[in-house]
Amino acid sequence: MTAGDVQSALARRLFMARAQTLRSQWPIAISHAVVAWVLWRDGLAMAAVAWFLTITAVNLARSLHLLRLNGATEADAQRATRVARNWLVVIGLLRPIPVLLTLLGHSVEGFYLITMIMLGLTVGGVSNLAGLTRLHDVWSAPLFLAFCGAWLARVDIEGAAIALLLGMMFFLLRTFVRDYGAVLAREMTWAEQLRVERDRAEEAIVARGRFFAAASHDLRQPIAAMRWYGEAVEEHARLLDHAGLRQIGEGIARAMARADPLLSQYLEISRLEAHETALPLSAVDLGALLRQTAEAWGPQARELGLGLALELPEVVALALGDEAALRRILDNLVANAIKFTPAGRVSLAVEAAGPGRWRLSVSDTGIGIAVEDQGRVFDDFFQIGNAARASDKGVGLGLSIARRHAERLGSSLRLISALGQGSRFEFELAAADGEPLPATAPADEPSLPAGLKVLVVDDDADVQRALKARLQARDWTVQTASALDEALRLWRDGFMPDIVLADYRLGDEHTGAELIAALRGEGCEAPALIITGDTAPDRLAELARSGLEVLHKPVSDALLVQALQRLLAKAPA
Repeated sequence: MTAGDVQSALARRLFMARAQTLRSQWPIAISHAVVAWVLWRDGLAMAAVAWFLTITAVNLARSLHLLRLNGATEADAQRATRVARNWLVVIGLLRPIPVLLTLLGHSVEGFYLITMIMLGLTVGGVSNLAGLTRLHDVWSAPLFLAFCGAWLARVDIEGAAIALLLGMMFFLLRTFVRDYGAVLAREMTWAEQLRVERDRAEEAIVARGRFFAAASHDLRQPIAAMRWYGEAVEEHARLLDHAGLRQIGEGIARAMARADPLLSQYLEISRLEAHETALPLSAVDLGALLRQTAEAWGPQARELGLGLALELPEVVALALGDEAALRRILDNLVANAIKFTPAGRVSLAVEAAGPGRWRLSVSDTGIGIAVEDQGRVFDDFFQIGNAARASDKGVGLGLSIARRHAERLGSSLRLISALGQGSRFEFELAAADGEPLPATAPADEPSLPAGLKVLVVDDDADVQRALKARLQARDWTVQTASALDEALRLWRDGFMPDIVLADYRLGDEHTGAELIAALRGEGCEAPALIITGDTAPDRLAELARSGLEVLHKPVSDALLVQALQRLLAKAPA
């Protein structure tokens, strides 16, 4: 019977009593040895040895039996209680023997000593029987009756007084066993309720993650199709010089621009939950990172009439971190600062935080955060001043994402804010050895060749048609399939793609990774790209292990082109 198996209140009390009894075996045996020695010294050697060996053997047998007890149901607990009562009856009858033997001796000192030791053992054993009043009576009543009889047999005031006190002690201990058991039962009930509520909360968190992953996947499929149809419309409008089509395409693009950040945040939360381990750290040039962040957000700040200041010391060394994670932290903090600063400025800063430490911060002169809200700003979906959940104010995930990235870097975000006086978010990183590397200009990426042949595999017909329309607008040859077998048939029928674009979850219960492996087995060496709407943490972990290049729907034309350029640049000539 283990703690995790315990179900009923009685079973829980028996489990605790068993553990305490097993722990107390050696102290009890030593105490019994002292009692036997007192009897031996008083001339009762044979009786002392016989009693000690008998009670020790009974205690040992009981301990071995307790180790074999199993079960946690109410019926099991009732059976265990009956067995425990039988053992305690035997022990209860053996415990008074030294008291009775003292009547045959002549040492008053020994009588007092045995009374103290046996009474101490009784008091010490009470906690083992919390709530088990009947077992306590079976175990202790014979001893107290023997005590009272032995002391009354002295036929004096002292003996009568001690007998009375011992009787009162018995009833006091019995009351303690009853009351302590009631308290213990309440605490166990509360603990069980807390465990149940904890399990419910954990299940709710898992269910929430599954819901958002499923909802995100289901939303990404049609939105991806909308994006590709919109880009195809814009491309045809450009080729036909058609103003009406251009306006429709631009309208679709604006709608997609509003949806992209929301879906991207859902995806990022899923990614972070799928990769909860710490990130490998490398040297990052903090000065260059902050300058690039300021350059990226400067136009938006100026458009809103805000200043964007950059505060760097004369010398900024390298810090241990992950550049991509640091960019996401700073981007979310700056976006949050701009959103809640009606006027004034936003500042990015890095400063020494002590020997071997750098502190990065983003501060603003905005509305500030009330004290009662400061403990919740890093929670998922928490927003200040957006009770109506206006979509232009986001969904309340930016600071939660920043917090998760900081924790994966071994750091923590701190908030310093006062209502009406702006806010400051900061975190620290360990310094790295070495000097900052000079910034280098990105290499020119090769342009995409004309006349490419592309195999698109997706089980969503709308996504198939939309992506096909978008790629055909580039004058590429496109073949589509819905499942692994269909794609393999196209290859065997002679279609030799230059690029394979595949969804991750296909309609025939296969995955895009399995499709690509099957094509490789057939001799197809075309570079492959997974384009998926999946955001479930377990799916993202699978994708990370596959080693394939992955894009997440909806994919903009620019991101798709960049990914294809990378793949073609790596492909063998």
